[in-house]
Amino acid sequence: MVQAGRVGGMLQTGSLVEHLRVRELLCMVASRYPHPRPVDEVLGLTGTADLAGRGTTKLSGGQTHRVALVGDPDLLVLDEPTAAAVEVAEVEALGRAALADVRAAVSRYREPTVAGELATGRELLRAAGIAAVLPASADGVP
Repeated sequence: MVQAGRVGGMLQTGSLVEHLRVRELLCMVASRYPHPRPVDEVLGLTGTADLAGRGTTKLSGGQTHRVALVGDPDLLVLDEPTAAAVEVAEVEALGRAALADVRAAVSRYREPTVAGELATGRELLRAAGIAAVLPASADGVP
């Protein structure tokens, strides 16, 4: 699992590769994983885009942990319980924010009734150039 890139870890001690900028480090780490997150996505999700040009030795501990998400492992092992709780809370907050964004986007396309759903579907298909036969009303639609 580790060699397959499904497990990642962030140790409390140690240091990053010196003489690299954050973006360069992320690109290097991403190259070691079979399906990494895109570097720009990691920078955006973790709120570290403004650090992309900064030298890795200038990062705080929290910033270092955030940029470590580029590998997109299934399991991320953190060696310090307090730091792990903070990191998990940050990742959870990012996930909740992303879910809220998706829900907001999807809600604009949905109507609360079957008739509304049919009308929206009809409009979307017509806009895409797809000729479809949909019922004119919701009568008889299960």
